[in-house]
Amino acid sequence: MHAPDQEMVFEIACVGGDFPDIEYPRGRELSVFFPAGHACMQLNYGQGEGQVLIDGAEWGFYYNDETTLHAVLHEPGPTPDEAAAIVAGVCACIEQQCGVRLSWVSLC
Repeated sequence: MHAPDQEMVFEIACVGGDFPDIEYPRGRELSVFFPAGHACMQLNYGQGEGQVLIDGAEWGFYYNDETTLHAVLHEPGPTPDEAAAIVAGVCACIEQQCGVRLSWVSLC
């Protein structure tokens, strides 16, 4: 069970291969991770990774290796079900932009 003050970590993987190369729009690089229908704002960016606010909660996106991306909810806010829905929305956004199929799991 998830403790309310603990970070939630989700692992996103490309089905059948390495994570796709993503073209990051200059100045809004992490907008590629913004799920539709949510208020989002980029906070920090560097080398394809960084932090964003999604509906007022801070999320980090970090590459674990060439095959996975970790989406980390850094602070309390969304419930585990709401956080999972956000991650599903992030996956849908990346899939649409990159033409790949992604899967995800909760690591905690």
